[in-house]
Amino acid sequence: MHRRAAALLRAGPRGGGAGALRRPRNLIEGLGCGSIINVPVIADGRTLGVLNILDAEATYDDDAVVVAESLAPPAVSALLNLEKENR
Repeated sequence: MHRRAAALLRAGPRGGGAGALRRPRNLIEGLGCGSIINVPVIADGRTLGVLNILDAEATYDDDAVVVAESLAPPAVSALLNLEKENR
């Protein structure tokens, strides 16, 4: 079975699992964002960063997660280049 690395979260009261994000959650909700997709950007087993995609509640579905995951590979190249420049 394939397990997704990306996560679709709900910032609203039904979000349940976002308790560790209380302060950012208040900011996110204040901006009117209730749907969040977080996609880890990983190269060679090392997390380089996370793509955070936010919009109004109930905006995203599983298809949106698939599209968001497709953004991670180009982000790997960009972040690795940025690391090289900052050495």
